[in-house]
Amino acid sequence: MTDIEWTEELERTLKLRNSDYGGFSNLAKMRGTWKAWVELKVCRDWCDAGFERSVAEKIKLISPEHDPPDVMALIAGRSISIEVVQLVNSGHKSMAAEGEAHSRGDLFKKMQWSKERFHEEMGAVISKKVKKYSDDEKSFDVLLMFSVEPWLYSHQVEQWLPGLSVDVGSTFRIVSMIMMRETANREHMPFFTLHGDLRGL
Repeated sequence: MTDIEWTEELERTLKLRNSDYGGFSNLAKMRGTWKAWVELKVCRDWCDAGFERSVAEKIKLISPEHDPPDVMALIAGRSISIEVVQLVNSGHKSMAAEGEAHSRGDLFKKMQWSKERFHEEMGAVISKKVKKYSDDEKSFDVLLMFSVEPWLYSHQVEQWLPGLSVDVGSTFRIVSMIMMRETANREHMPFFTLHGDLRGL
């Protein structure tokens, strides 16, 4: 599957299939073509945020028939392998799936972020991916994390990132993160580079 045209109709369909707080980009509930669509969408938003417009417009995204990687990007004639992973708390998702509202009550309190929680959950997500592929001696260009957490904001991430230790060995050249919820009054979604340099791609 190649890069898609992201339409309002497609987004509505995905939201109907996946209506909890993870929204349309809840990878845990996606399979096959639906999962590939979400991964391409996340990568397209990352390209738009991380590269000059003249470069981003020329980037071609492809969902390989067999993964890993989740997505291949053709950037200035080079093939870039991208693994996509979601920052999401499975315990909170289970509570939401059982009908608890994330905007009030016990779940709301549990979902609030602190520096300590951010470092712990980010570290766990990264370490899990690194272990999975380092055991098989596989390596990729980019690990792209995305967040649709309702109560995690880019100003918090910007403040907390400097103290986050990222050890990916040789598994990933670059680790990036994009915030998928903060779109209002922005040219593109907030993104951060945790490890490596996009200019090296």
